[in-house]
Amino acid sequence: DGFDARDDIAVLRTFSKAYGLAGIRLGYAVVPGEWGDVYARVNTPFAASELACRAGLAAVDDEEHVERTVETARESRVYMRNTIETHVWESEGNFALVDVGDASAVAAEMQERGVIVRDCSSFGLPGCIRITCGTEEETERAVATLNDVLADLGLETDATDEADDPDAEVAGQ
Repeated sequence: DGFDARDDIAVLRTFSKAYGLAGIRLGYAVVPGEWGDVYARVNTPFAASELACRAGLAAVDDEEHVERTVETARESRVYMRNTIETHVWESEGNFALVDVGDASAVAAEMQERGVIVRDCSSFGLPGCIRITCGTEEETERAVATLNDVLADLGLETDATDEADDPDAEVAGQ
């Protein structure tokens, strides 16, 4: 039974992460034919620019770039998990979720020092920040800055390795 055997599944993908095209906001969907027909009727002619579409088509053909991007993210996650001086949750994405105690204070201080991280308070995680995986140099700078900020602010964190327990209750669920 292949995808054609189902009429109730949509597969959505973005070019933001592995393809490195976050700034153009391009994605695609693989859907049953009748869903595509409905979408085509409501789609605006300017939903994705020609430049964005050309970039997406070029990205699909650049397997080497995707492999390099995925490997860079993997190395960045491992480095963050091993080097950040507080709890970092395991991840398979292009970011690490880090327990910092006070996300707003840490994010603001990180930005003051030239490193932008995501305050996860709006996700129901006021003690966590999200750090996007970057190049080796970017990741090392982000980690060093975070460790300095944590030391300077003297924040306490609650997370332990038990937080990786998949049966543990997670905020917002």
